[in-house]
Amino acid sequence: MRLLIILFCSNFIFSDSYFPNETWEKKSASELGLSEEKVNLLIEKSFEDKATMGAVIIKDGYIVSEKYARGFNENSYGTSWSTAKSFYAALIGISLDKGEIKSLDEPVANYVDSYNSQSKKDITIREILNMTSGLEFPSHEHEMMFFEEDHLKYALEVEVENPPGEKFQYNNVNSMLIGEILKGATGKTAKQLIEERIFSKIGIKNYTAWEDAAANTMSIGAKHRAWDGPIAIQEDIVCNGGSLNMMMRQKSTTPVVNLVNLSLSIRKEISFSQELRSITQVVEKCKNLVL
Repeated sequence: MRLLIILFCSNFIFSDSYFPNETWEKKSASELGLSEEKVNLLIEKSFEDKATMGAVIIKDGYIVSEKYARGFNENSYGTSWSTAKSFYAALIGISLDKGEIKSLDEPVANYVDSYNSQSKKDITIREILNMTSGLEFPSHEHEMMFFEEDHLKYALEVEVENPPGEKFQYNNVNSMLIGEILKGATGKTAKQLIEERIFSKIGIKNYTAWEDAAANTMSIGAKHRAWDGPIAIQEDIVCNGGSLNMMMRQKSTTPVVNLVNLSLSIRKEISFSQELRSITQVVEKCKNLVL
């Protein structure tokens, strides 16, 4: 199931007198300079995808419209999927700042014993984060991992098919290894670290960590409520003036495409390369639809 959050931002994101916190205020489309007819159409189109569990339209911090699929509401849990990858990757950065990890260019083998093999000893933490590790990427794209009781065991057994650093492949095995790198560096699980070092700092209280049957933290995803605390989950691909980076977004639980004054949250189960190819088309289509 997917939660869609659509943000329309003016030149000044929030006025001096109002900033959303535990309670988000509502305003009509006309009060915020939007077409009510087009807002309703956008909500309607959001639910053409039967996997959509909810859609929320926000402008200048005000909720303009929201709708949820049958059986869901603002308190329902949703799987964040790859949204969580940025949070677990951020934990690597925090460990770097704390000196627990010396460099992103260190071999993964410094923290994960099984990587002290001839084929894997040169793979670096940076290459895991950049998804350029060269680890095998079969036609099923490791979807078979989700049927295993021990996802970490599966990930650790994946061999190398390309020289590290040469080829980008959106491979979930890379992300699954982040938790093991963190455990080797800190002695704590990714589940413990994300609570202590991120969620407790930014007000996320109502969530559940995604774990496999062997109690390994699934550092490829998480579950949380759509609206929880002053700041909730962001992530993935951000296109801002043509550059790609990561950003924190107030209350957003899905990847955000940000183009000048338009922000559109999208949730597509497609490959990174496909997403990049379609990103301009998606933004332009929604600009024409609503503005």
